[in-house]
Amino acid sequence: MVDDCCAGNALFAKVGSFGSSFFDNKRFLVMIVATALCALSWILTIVAMAGSSVDNDTVKNCAWTYQDYNGFEIYYGTYRFVMDPSSVSIPNSNYEDCNTDACNDCETAGVTANNCCVVSFIMLFAFLGLSVARMMPAWDKVMFKCTFLIMSMVNILVMIIGMGAWDDQCADSHIQNGGK
Repeated sequence: MVDDCCAGNALFAKVGSFGSSFFDNKRFLVMIVATALCALSWILTIVAMAGSSVDNDTVKNCAWTYQDYNGFEIYYGTYRFVMDPSSVSIPNSNYEDCNTDACNDCETAGVTANNCCVVSFIMLFAFLGLSVARMMPAWDKVMFKCTFLIMSMVNILVMIIGMGAWDDQCADSHIQNGGK
């Protein structure tokens, strides 16, 4: 089986001993729920990454920010913005193709947000593996529990960075008068 290298460390041993008999008795069910939550997180992360699409319909469906402004609906993805109805004077555009401060800031924020989504998506593979491994009592080790907790905290930090960059650099700075 797996050698539990962390069980001898006092800090990790305290984390490993934290829990309740409910989780021990219902381990399989709890880990099935954790696995299902990982799958849901994958779907939501894929939707967030789809905001980087260059397809107008995909950007509309997966926009990071929406604005209703002067009769136009404007959808902001992480790579481009789309206006509905399309206007000849202001075409749908990738941020890199326009040269305003808003486009430059939204492009930078979009790259950061999208990269954070990709990192989170990759980490979800490890979360799934750890959830499946912890279903079996022989593999429910302190090492897996601590790894899961540490990776979860890192994942939360990564997503806060991505969403915070988008909100601070693009949404709050340049999208006003009805932006959501």
